[in-house]
Amino acid sequence: MSSFFYTFFYEPMLQMLVWIYKYAAFEDFGLAVIFLTIAVRILLFPLFYKSTKQQVLIQKIHPKIKEVQERHKDNKERQATELMALYKKHGVNPFSSILTLLIQRPIVIGLSQVILKEITNGLFDNFMFLGFINVREKSLAIA
Repeated sequence: MSSFFYTFFYEPMLQMLVWIYKYAAFEDFGLAVIFLTIAVRILLFPLFYKSTKQQVLIQKIHPKIKEVQERHKDNKERQATELMALYKKHGVNPFSSILTLLIQRPIVIGLSQVILKEITNGLFDNFMFLGFINVREKSLAIA
């Protein structure tokens, strides 16, 4: 499992970070991390948008969901059937947020692992952000 994660998440993120560091961020590690994070957010935007849209739809029908739960609180089978009919009527998939989470989570973990490991490994020459903040050292907010 770890080789799968390394091959499909860690290594591509590292290669993107190196490319951004060399060619787009003027060899500024802080800018490279920001650009990589923005690129990942842009790639994941359709998933974020779909998940947020589903959450808004569920919030809109929440009073109806509560009504069904109250009406059929003794009969769980009937309650589940009514809720599924309500979700279908309004075009809501209650499990869509789980799927998007399962897709997004390894990508975000890979991004954080690349950043943390490369700060400690020293692959990059310059760990400065905008030329005057060293991202390897503790900040005033953390110290």
